[in-house]
Amino acid sequence: MKGVNNIVRTPRKGARLGNRTVVDGKIVLHVKSGKLEDYVTAEEIVEELVGVPVDHIVFQSDMKCDH
Repeated sequence: MKGVNNIVRTPRKGARLGNRTVVDGKIVLHVKSGKLEDYVTAEEIVEELVGVPVDHIVFQSDMKCDH
């Protein structure tokens, strides 16, 4: 999953958030801050933004992933 297409950016101004990658068969966001590196799932991002535990995310339509 390496390449420019895997860069995740904000929708409005295009600020880089990290790289899309796969860990244990799940799509995650690989983030770097200085010497620190980690990955975060979509559920973890929602939990941090909203402050409520998330069990899972339901998509309106089936997500088709070619990764």
